[in-house]
Formats: sequence, structure tokens, C-alpha cells
Amino acid sequence: MMLDLSLKFNESYAAFQAKPSDLDSLDSSVHPYSQWQDEGDKLYERGKYEESIKYYERALVNKSDEYRIWNKLGLSQTALKQYQQAISSFEQAIEIDGDIYAAWYNKGNVLRELKHYEDAIASYDRSLDCQPAQHKDWILHNRGLVLWDLGRFEEALNSFDLATGDNPNNFQSWTNRGIMLSYLSRDREALDSYKQAISIKANEFIIWASQATVLTKLGDLEAALKSWNKSVELEDWNDKLWNDRGVVLYKLGRYSGALENFDRSIALNPKEEIAWFNRGNVLRILGRFDEALASYDRALELNPKCDTVWVNRGVVLAELHRFDESIDSNERAIDLNPNNDSAWNNRGSDLYTLGLYQEALDSFDRAVGLKFNKSLYWANRGNALRELGQLENALASYNTALSIDPAYSQAQSWYGNVLKDIEQKNAERIGTLSKREQPSTHVSISSIESDRSSTDIVRTVDRDGNMFEYHLKDLYPNEESYQYTTNQSKLFAECLPELIAKYGGHYVVFEDGKVIDKDEDEDVLLERIWKTDFIKERMGVDGHGIYCHLVPARRSTP
Repeated sequence: MMLDLSLKFNESYAAFQAKPSDLDSLDSSVHPYSQWQDEGDKLYERGKYEESIKYYERALVNKSDEYRIWNKLGLSQTALKQYQQAISSFEQAIEIDGDIYAAWYNKGNVLRELKHYEDAIASYDRSLDCQPAQHKDWILHNRGLVLWDLGRFEEALNSFDLATGDNPNNFQSWTNRGIMLSYLSRDREALDSYKQAISIKANEFIIWASQATVLTKLGDLEAALKSWNKSVELEDWNDKLWNDRGVVLYKLGRYSGALENFDRSIALNPKEEIAWFNRGNVLRILGRFDEALASYDRALELNPKCDTVWVNRGVVLAELHRFDESIDSNERAIDLNPNNDSAWNNRGSDLYTLGLYQEALDSFDRAVGLKFNKSLYWANRGNALRELGQLENALASYNTALSIDPAYSQAQSWYGNVLKDIEQKNAERIGTLSKREQPSTHVSISSIESDRSSTDIVRTVDRDGNMFEYHLKDLYPNEESYQYTTNQSKLFAECLPELIAKYGGHYVVFEDGKVIDKDEDEDVLLERIWKTDFIKERMGVDGHGIYCHLVPARRSTP
């Protein structure tokens, strides 16, 4: 099993914070101390912060009650990361004049750097209370960033909304507003926000990258690629952009292009394990297993604690028929994360291949225990049970796989094979199947053919070329389940145009023309629906299961 590629991109970009100095207003008349202050300002603007501090301190000797100098001193100390001293300087300015919004704002920025988030929000709120004549949007913007840091996305969105309302040309707030909307699964609104940001400043790479991330999430990969292209064009030294562009090319099946992008990302930053991991994934798809293994090994040198890399490394080792090493790799993943269901399943597959069926069953049991709604795991468990001669248990395991995914053709075939095996042992109980001895089956050794003249008859061929047939109803635990799945499939097809318009690219739980729930990730959807009251009356011995299906994505027209 190959896991999804890891998207790694930091959308927050603190550079969208205004420089604190942008809030300063030096409109006072000239005083004797102002020469020291002016010299300090010049040094500050040239980035000579330590020297500027000396001049500000000299100015304060002559005029200790001038809040502007205290504020400037605090800015220089902030630039040198002397945060506690900076807070003290801003507080001195505030003590002299409690309505100086710039000092409250600057203090909030320092508190955010110190991760004192609640205090930072209070400081920004106090700055807003001063009713600033300018830069209100930046105070609101940075307040939104702190709420983002706290995971309070709705409140952060509101703050960015207020910022764009105060200054419709603040493209940074439009961008971060879009990111919050995406976090809240309001992706179409997020795209509108990015469009607004681009209309203001089209040469900012982070806007294009953020837009590309949402388009990728929505499954509009061609449009996403165009956005990544623009982002890379604007900042071609950014390794993360090349990596994420490679991810989209991978998803589009353009593997050679994806590999070139991952290689470019690695050339820019050879110490980023994500790009090495992704490179290994695409090399595996291209059948270059030794190179893929080398890439995974490099990723693990950089970060040996990533269980996902150990799992995919095991996949490649299995492709190379190095099953003992593959088992070791999956066990390393399990040591790091005992709840990694893929590692347990893949370990079971390797043990099955080696003929260690009981140990394989133990692994599959752990996999289904961790992810109950994964049809593949139940099917693999059924295969191990069959090899152990536990045919009725195997049948039940295939049944569970089919209740999760009624269209799982391999599980249907295995189910039919087990029915035949049971018939061979008990011809009086099941008399409709062939009595000829049926060899054991393994993954991908049987094919299934539908009889075009009858939608209710399935013909399946075993590895020895023996054909037998069975009724489609035999694949379902009861008549109600068969009728339910058949009816829902017809309704789904009838509703497909409307479903594509509303839910394109999503998996949906569908019943009687209505979408019960949706998600881009099928596993996440099934895991969520499994915990609801909706599932209780539809599962079990007398239930008919549920109908879950992918709605095809609606493609944009070039």
C-alpha cells in the first residue's frame, strides 16, 4: 500500500506582519534632544540597532518623558530580540501616554513572539481602543495571526474580515483570510479571497501558493498546477514550492515531471526529508525500486522517527522480494507508532506471502482493530483465515469488507471462492456450487466476469482455469442488503449531474437521493459516519449496510 504524499507548506508567513516602525509618527517640533533621536532613527533605518539604542538612551537622558523615544528604543530592542527590555520600553511609553496606540501594538507583537498569546490579544485590543487614525488594519491583521496561533480560526477570520473592511487593499489580510476559510472547509470562499489578493498584488508568490493548495484540495489539479507554476516563477529558490508542485504532478500521473520537481527541491534543500520521501514514492511508481529504497533511506537519515517513511520503505522491500527486511521496516514503524494501521496490514501481507498465516492473521487483526472501516484489511484477514481452514470466519470477514465497500470486486470473488470451498465440505447445505476440489486463492489470482445477459449471475475463474458461477445476491449478507445497494446505485447514477455540481471530488454517504455526509478522504468519512446514530440501524446481522461512493470532480475548462 502506498500512502498519500505529504504536503508541506507553511501558509502563515509571519512576514505579513507590518514592521512596527510603520506605525510611528514623528510630527513633533524640534527639541534639543531631537538631534540624538534623529541620529538614532537614521541608524535604526540602516539596521544598526545596537548603535541606535545608544542614541535613544542619550536622548532619554535629556528628555525622559518623551514617549516616542521610549517607543523607538523598544523597536530597536525588538529587532535585537531583547524582548523583555523591549516590553519595558513600550510600557514606559504607555505610562507616559496611555493612548499611544503604536506602543500597545508593538508590545502585542513582542508578546506574540514570546508566545504570550492572550496577553498579546489584550494589547492589540487596547491599541484598537485608542482609535488609531491609521494602520488599524494592521492591528486587526496581527490580532488575527495570534488567534490563528491559538487555533481560534473563526475569530481569526473575523479579525481578517475587519482588516480588509478597514483597508480593502491589504492583500496580506485577504490572503490570510483565504487560509482561514480553507481551514474552516469553506474552500470556494477561500478562492474568492485569493482572487481579491491577486487583483491587488499579483507578484506575491505566497498568494499563488495558497490558492494552489486549495485547488489541490478541491481536486482541480490542472488549475492548481497553473498556480504552482506562477508561484515557482516568482520564487524559484523556494524548495517547498518545487516539492508541492511535484505533488500535483504526481497526482496527475505525470511521474517524470514530479520526479524532476522533487529533485529540484532536494537540490535547493538536501536536508528536507519530505522531498526525499516524495521522491521515493514516485520512483516506486516508476518501478525503480532500488532508487526508491535509497531515497527512503536518505529521508530516514534526516528523520529516523517518521513511521510513514518506514512503512513505504517496507513496500519497496516487498517489491524487491526482500520480505524479511520489509517486515523489519514495518516493525520499526510500529515501534514508533503502534497505531499505524498500514504498518500492521503490510506486515501481515509479508507474513502471508511467507506462508506464516497465523502470524499474518494476528497482524490483520491489529489492523482492523485500528481502522475498522477499511475494507482491504478485512479482505486480507479473510484470506489468512481461509488459508488456516477457518472458512466460516473467512466468509464473515469478506462480508464485512463488502458491507463497507459493496463494489469491492476482489472481495466478491474471494467470497465466491469461499462459498465454493464450503460447498465442497458440505454439499447438502449448499448445493448450487461445483463439488470439484477448489485450490486456495491469493491476492489477484482470480478474475471476475459479469454475464451480460443477466445482471444477477457472476462467473469467476480460479487459478486452474475452472469456471463456476453464483448469484450476485450470494455476495450480500441478506436480501435487504442486496436490494438496498442495487437501489442506491441506481439513484446515485440518476442524481450524478447534481452531485458533481455540489460535491465533485468528495466521497459521499448517499441514501435515497440525499447526501448524508461528505469528505475528500474516504477513510475519514467512514470513520466519522461509523460513530453516528445513522450507522446503527444500517449495520449488523439484520442491517443493509451503507452506500459510500466517490463523486467525480468537475473539471475547469481551459
